[in-house]
Amino acid sequence: MKRRSDVKFFLLTKRPERVRAHLPKNWGDGWENIFFNVTCENQKRADERLPILMELPFKHKGVMCAPFIGEVHMEQYLATGQIEQVLCGGENYENPRLCNYDWVKSLRNQCEKENVSFCFVETGTEFYKDGRRYHIAKKLTQSEMAYKSGLTS
Repeated sequence: MKRRSDVKFFLLTKRPERVRAHLPKNWGDGWENIFFNVTCENQKRADERLPILMELPFKHKGVMCAPFIGEVHMEQYLATGQIEQVLCGGENYENPRLCNYDWVKSLRNQCEKENVSFCFVETGTEFYKDGRRYHIAKKLTQSEMAYKSGLTS
């Protein structure tokens, strides 16, 4: 990754507590071409993983709320200025859990308040909006609905 400074690497983990021990000796405060992200599918995971993310030596940090299965409040972490982007999307595959549009809007509003880029990538298979539950089987339709929501900044 160091030799390929012309390539942007997007790293994603649900185990940020393991990262520091595996950074290269010449890491310093991070490399410009590495974008490090943690997953935070609900508040419990956000409370576990975001404090660790804040302490890791990366120049570019982000959060992936996917599968987004519970409301998340991360205002205090967004306010630090360390998080550059938040992505979120519902769950797919067998037995998907519900994604609620109100949770997505809340997260987008938190990001907007702190001028953090936000991207709603897909609704997921089970999606709740305006008092109605939707079963959306096709991933393309999920992505199209997320895009049409106008929540991506």
